[in-house]
Amino acid sequence: MDTGVTDNGTRRRGPKASQTRSDTSNASDAKEDKPKEPTGRRFNWLLWLLFIVPVLAFRMRRKAPNHQINDSGERYFTKAELAEYSAGSQETLYLSILGHVFDVTKGRRFYGGEGGYSGFSGKDATRAFISGAFDEDGLVEDVEDLTNDDILSLLEWREFYHKEYTYLGKVIDGIYFDSGGEATKALDAVQAQAVLARGEVDKEKAIEKLYPNCNSRWTQADGGKIWCTAGHPRKTFVKQRGGETVFRCACYLDADSDPERRQLYPNCEPEASTCQTSPPPPKG
Repeated sequence: MDTGVTDNGTRRRGPKASQTRSDTSNASDAKEDKPKEPTGRRFNWLLWLLFIVPVLAFRMRRKAPNHQINDSGERYFTKAELAEYSAGSQETLYLSILGHVFDVTKGRRFYGGEGGYSGFSGKDATRAFISGAFDEDGLVEDVEDLTNDDILSLLEWREFYHKEYTYLGKVIDGIYFDSGGEATKALDAVQAQAVLARGEVDKEKAIEKLYPNCNSRWTQADGGKIWCTAGHPRKTFVKQRGGETVFRCACYLDADSDPERRQLYPNCEPEASTCQTSPPPPKG
């Protein structure tokens, strides 16, 4: 066992100071011998970071603008913010109808580039859904002079977008929603017209149920005939969506009912249940 004492009784001393200093010096030299990162490489990394960080920040601002979001998760857009998502601006495409904003990116072949509806992207072009005018004057939001039937068609278009695309929020500096996301008088007027239009549709359905369609048949031998199982055949005029008036054959139990809408078929007696509408073709 090493006791630290020499054979002549003197205590063994530790390592010489010079030796210790030499060892320390050697360790320092070993550290200095490690390869250093070239200064030029650090400089290149710095340049890369200075370039890529602003680019990424710009792309993030373009793809995810800091829109207002209400408690329901709806995003609030200004017209200028919505315009960032037009066909010529970037990959993501939004449009608005009656102030409701939808992501229509998946319909790029319709709403992007040279698509037939590219003019709708990045704006509220509600009127054009009815007018079919896709120029600058037609791609506008105002629908003040449209008919009740037109308004009902617009609501059907809006329902289509809710069903087929992703609803995002509202345009809050247009004519349909205010800065707090509340409906304006313009939107209230649209809803009121829609109520009237639905009332007209319901009325027409009720009349059709009250006065059912006639039976009809045409043969080479007998020509054209109409008849009612119960009641009397009448030519009844019906106003269609869009204002067009057409007629149908309806059966009336009371031959004199609804005189404003119905006419007696030519060569048909008022109380008859069967009428000849066209003669059979000549023989021979």
